[in-house]
Amino acid sequence: MVTMKEGRAVVLIVDDDINSLDVIMQNLRRAGYEAVPAVDGRTAMEIVRQGVVDLAVVDYNLPDMNGLQVLKVIKGIMPGIPVIIMSASEMNHNNLLDLLEAGAYAFVPKPICVPDFIRTIGRALSTSGRSTPQSSLRSSILVRWTSWIIRRG
Repeated sequence: MVTMKEGRAVVLIVDDDINSLDVIMQNLRRAGYEAVPAVDGRTAMEIVRQGVVDLAVVDYNLPDMNGLQVLKVIKGIMPGIPVIIMSASEMNHNNLLDLLEAGAYAFVPKPICVPDFIRTIGRALSTSGRSTPQSSLRSSILVRWTSWIIRRG
């Protein structure tokens, strides 16, 4: 199920660092995504339960729970949603394995490299069967051109 808003994939960003949250949201919006913020795990779960999210990006170190806990809850609510974990802290091998075993799509170190981050989000949406802004735009253009051609006969 694609929950795109106005033809754009909806990306939930969970980060208690307001500056980081703002920068990530601005970059996602520039890339054509609808960005939805949450500053803790509990708020993120409430948003996911509404069924309006196509992908989640979760900081590992949140005030109320860690990224692994949030990942498991999200996967319990919406198993097909891709979840990307990010962290400014160094992650040990066991933590990374736990994240992958729980279903994380990718791990992204902070500070993020914006072009790589946007590509990772696009790949996650593509492989999950959800749409990217670019493919939605292409589909929209194709539908409009087809309608125009049919009307012109």
